[in-house]
Amino acid sequence: VASSSAARAAATPGLSGNASWSTMSRSYNVVIFGKPNASEVALLMRRLNNTSFHVLAVGRNITELKGSLKGSSDINDTLKQADIAVVCGGTSPTDLNTCLAVMQKLRWLHSCSAGVEHLMSIPNLAQTAGEPLRPILTNARGVYRFSLAEYVLYACKYFALDQVRLDSQKAKGEWTSFETCELRGRTIGVVGFGDIGKATATLARAYGMNVLAHRRDTGEGEAGNLNGVADTNGVAARVYGGKKGLLRMLRQCEFVCLVTPLTEETVNMFSTEEFLALDRRTANEKGQRAFVPGVEPMQHHLVTPSSRETTAVSPHVPASPPPAPDDDALDGADGASGLAPVFINIGRGKCCDTSALVEALQVGILRGAALDVTAPEPLPSNHALWKFKNVLISPHNADKTTYFQKESVLKFVELTKVYSKAMRGGGASDDDRLRRFYESAGGNVVDKMSGY
Repeated sequence: VASSSAARAAATPGLSGNASWSTMSRSYNVVIFGKPNASEVALLMRRLNNTSFHVLAVGRNITELKGSLKGSSDINDTLKQADIAVVCGGTSPTDLNTCLAVMQKLRWLHSCSAGVEHLMSIPNLAQTAGEPLRPILTNARGVYRFSLAEYVLYACKYFALDQVRLDSQKAKGEWTSFETCELRGRTIGVVGFGDIGKATATLARAYGMNVLAHRRDTGEGEAGNLNGVADTNGVAARVYGGKKGLLRMLRQCEFVCLVTPLTEETVNMFSTEEFLALDRRTANEKGQRAFVPGVEPMQHHLVTPSSRETTAVSPHVPASPPPAPDDDALDGADGASGLAPVFINIGRGKCCDTSALVEALQVGILRGAALDVTAPEPLPSNHALWKFKNVLISPHNADKTTYFQKESVLKFVELTKVYSKAMRGGGASDDDRLRRFYESAGGNVVDKMSGY
């Protein structure tokens, strides 16, 4: 580690025109994986200017990284000196894997997104899963919680007001009054009760909704998972865990929001059994609306098993309510009303079995769906999901607000202060200092074993 700005500038290859260095006793080498002229990269460069974090190279691939170096600096020599890498986007897993193989000194890898499944699939990172400190993996958790929570409540209101019908009547110049429903008093289930899930629950509570939540495990054993436990934050009426707990929660919901990260455990976690737990149809309706494989799904047209003829059916007629759950005294969450539920996915498309979702829409289990994420993604133009009038689709941009890139960069800058403080501890070993950072970075540290 160079002890002065001059020594550092002379000893280390870096970007041409790099800013002056602070006189702090420790300094750190950073490689930014991102488009060199992108606004978030430019902001990051400005924020690191005159700090102890020295940007060595910027680029989405080896060619761009080489192009960012000054003089005849060798890219491999440069990567070998990097302590920190920031992934802003646009780098292929292959290129990132190649670079990580060279970056033997790498201590900290930061993702400017919240999801890190694209990183955990990289061999040279996946093989470090059992070693939390080298490198420490962090993400932008917390940056996207407000925008995604707003999207969920927008989706709830979209279906509560029957926006599809409003748009249809407007297109026809038709003035016909009809009843809608309030969100107040309705029950929403939040599957994935992390940072975004809690923000969603908080906003739902502001609308007067009853909130139930689900996480992988309540920590209270099988009984706690099944019956639910009290939310220590006081946002959800009940928090469930495990598979059985999820099914019990779903039987009470009129809106369901999927907010889970993509891991091996969450692939297709929402499938046929989960959608059946949302089924509010009567026995007669189930007989008249059976799913027939191979028949193209059409919104408001459901298939009769005997004739396969389509019959117009209004999705706005409430079905009979399901049997009351065993634990129907839920501090205000008194079970589903009988309205066909709405499914919302803001997590990852692959967490939901798309074929099961299409089937649930086709047979009338769902009143509608709001999807900011899909599987596959991008969604092909001829995909069945586009054919449903009661499916709201956004191209994975619910979190792409005016300020999301700035806030993501500022999150990393905030973490650099935590890192710098942890590294300055005198007398401690390198591992001790890294452990201090690991423990101080809080919710932004990613468990490389679980993937979130």
